[in-house]
Amino acid sequence: SRPTFDAGERLMEVHLLNEQQDLYGASIEVQFLQRLRGDTKFPSGADLSRQIAVDVERAKAILQEHRSALSAG
Repeated sequence: SRPTFDAGERLMEVHLLNEQQDLYGASIEVQFLQRLRGDTKFPSGADLSRQIAVDVERAKAILQEHRSALSAG
């Protein structure tokens, strides 16, 4: 869900690190490794942006931990 902006259907939000292509409308396959955090309602968009920066660093660490398993396919 998106508790900061609206309530609604259950979603899994995916943030692509270092991706520059316009993938809007494209189909992609996502491998779930670990949940970064639960749903949180942020007081402002700025607070959400700060948390996203923290989430990105945590995601990079998780990817590093799983690197060998990911490359093995």
